[in-house]
Amino acid sequence: MLAKENLICDATDLGQDTLLLCRHYDYDIILLDLKVPDIEGYKLLQQLRAAQVQTPTLILSDRGGLDEKVKFLRFGADDFLTKPFDCLSRRPPSAFDSEGIWHP
Repeated sequence: MLAKENLICDATDLGQDTLLLCRHYDYDIILLDLKVPDIEGYKLLQQLRAAQVQTPTLILSDRGGLDEKVKFLRFGADDFLTKPFDCLSRRPPSAFDSEGIWHP
């Protein structure tokens, strides 16, 4: 979906790979799905923040209860989106600048 909008992105299935990439590259946003096999999502978020990764982080989860959302916001997430969703494809083209950078 992001590639269709001409956005450059890195993807990984493992939390430890996510941590490594985010320590070495300066991303505009982290889309963090909580279903990673090697680490619980909240622990990964804590490790990112402990490593001084301050990149805005959007949590993606099928667990969308209020308690779950509050927990992740307290751990340092910037927002929480409950799956299933189709938010980016509904964004107006003007939300992306001429270089393809998303401006909410």
